[in-house]
Amino acid sequence: MSSSLPIPPRARDGFAPRRRTKQEVSDVFIARLQARGDVDVSAPGFLEGLCSHFERLPTRYALDINLDSLDVLSHKRLLDEARADPVTVSFAVRPVEVLCGGGAMGGGGGGTAAAAGRHAGCLPSPAFADVSI
Repeated sequence: MSSSLPIPPRARDGFAPRRRTKQEVSDVFIARLQARGDVDVSAPGFLEGLCSHFERLPTRYALDINLDSLDVLSHKRLLDEARADPVTVSFAVRPVEVLCGGGAMGGGGGGTAAAAGRHAGCLPSPAFADVSI
């Protein structure tokens, strides 16, 4: 997850702090949506539907979402479409950039997936991609 919730202070007895809950993640996600200003969170049923979506998510998934991304809304929309008409295929396509940890040629910066296919330690290029550009 690229953004994390504030970590609660360590307990007095030295045990690790408690893990956050799906409800806490949901609350932070909604607060960030409101702060963005480009999503109408006041639409009728929006907040209830989003909270319901978080409740149905597996805990490990819900606790590891990217709080700054709109992926949760895309996931919710796809599930809603699939439930509305089970015989229809629902999908979303978007560009994704994969950065390599060591970067192209093992340098300090991150390389793209196209460069990754040409250098060891990165993901190979798809068979249909033109990496000569």
